[in-house]
Amino acid sequence: METRTTPNDDDTWTPKQRQQGGSADDCDWCRPIGGPADLECQALVAEQARELAHRLRSPLGAIDMVCESLALEQPDSEITERLQVVLRASAKLKQVLDETVSAVVPRWPTHRSMDLAAACSQFADADGLNYAPNTQAPVWIAAAPPDGELALWQALSLARLGSRNGQVRLDLIAREFTRGTTTGGATATELESRAELSLTPMNPLGPLDERLDGEMPLQSLAFLRLKRLRRFAAEQGGVLEIEPSRLLLRLPAITPTHPTGQ
Repeated sequence: METRTTPNDDDTWTPKQRQQGGSADDCDWCRPIGGPADLECQALVAEQARELAHRLRSPLGAIDMVCESLALEQPDSEITERLQVVLRASAKLKQVLDETVSAVVPRWPTHRSMDLAAACSQFADADGLNYAPNTQAPVWIAAAPPDGELALWQALSLARLGSRNGQVRLDLIAREFTRGTTTGGATATELESRAELSLTPMNPLGPLDERLDGEMPLQSLAFLRLKRLRRFAAEQGGVLEIEPSRLLLRLPAITPTHPTGQ
């Protein structure tokens, strides 16, 4: 189980580029934090709120549909007035759900990108991981650093569930490939970059996909981590794959707009 640490005043759980200068608007993003556990608390509370809101919206939708149907059948009756009270109460509850989810979802800065290679290197140094990148150059992704670092930490936590001793091998591969597009009968090719982050449990307990399935009761920590990690991948235009031997995160690589924090 991960433990929360209390940092010194100048301690930040961030890659080096986050410690570089920024504007006053970045103060929340750059301030010292207690560690990934603090970020995960925010993210998992948000994930639970999303899950609860989703589960409540379905019966509320059914209630609305029945009330509206009954109101149409008896448009001028006293029952219709009572049905309108129910519909207004349902609408109010939906509004409260939306406001609650909006209030607890973390707000990451959208004008910053993250060097995935630097973050992986930091995690490897801190946790003694076997890290094997195929490039020494930065690998930039569009995620804000707090969001991306949290995703990396959660991916490591999930991969460790498949290891006897909690050890994970971390591989980062930067790929470039061409994609053909056809517009108006003309075919054009464009170059795309992709980062593939592979997390392989050492001394595995068995197939990782089966292992994670066994850890997936609704609202369990592993369930919420996996759901949040899938959401992160989708938001970045990537995908999360769980294979028998590893966890694989594929993300588009970008050219950073602020590569040095300026």
